[in-house]
Amino acid sequence: MAANGPRRDPAAIAALAISVLACCPVVSLLGVLLGSLSLVRIRASGGALTGRGLAWAAIAVSIVLGIGSSTVLERVAGRAQAEISSQTRLAATQLFGDGPDPGAWWPSEMAAGAREFGDRIRAELGTLKSVTTSQGDTLWTGTGAQETLRLHMTFERGDIIGATRVAISADPRTWTPTISMRSIELGESPSLGFTGAAYPAVDGEASR
Repeated sequence: MAANGPRRDPAAIAALAISVLACCPVVSLLGVLLGSLSLVRIRASGGALTGRGLAWAAIAVSIVLGIGSSTVLERVAGRAQAEISSQTRLAATQLFGDGPDPGAWWPSEMAAGAREFGDRIRAELGTLKSVTTSQGDTLWTGTGAQETLRLHMTFERGDIIGATRVAISADPRTWTPTISMRSIELGESPSLGFTGAAYPAVDGEASR
């Protein structure tokens, strides 16, 4: 019976198949690892296995597509974070400034309380003039993501540092995020005679 000739290494074929699907860095890494494994197997087979070209192609394609997908994901994440920050600034501005109904940013059962809280803060600190945000912690729950953002707010009477927690949902067609306010806290400022406030109240305490 004639001896079997060299055969193509299955790992090289699998690596190339995976590499063309390298739409995320994890899959890309798997393609590189399989391609590298195939090269080792082919080298150690003493000519029994072929497919060195496929293995190198898989490694190259995985690297190129992996870098490309990472860049795309970073850009998408950056746009999403910018949109979350923009909506948060708008929600805070409407809560403590002159603008449309601030309750629209809150769940229906919290909207009335948010309006009252905003009125009390304006009565004490004046209208909010500007606000900047910085990203804090992100918490994944069974219903989606929640993010805490730090706030630097400039009221008519002075500056206040605070934080807010927002729930994030996304349009499945465009992946554009939408926030819903869940809590907001204003830190104390001895120079303004302001002792801090939070909505909803923390640990059952009054909001002031």
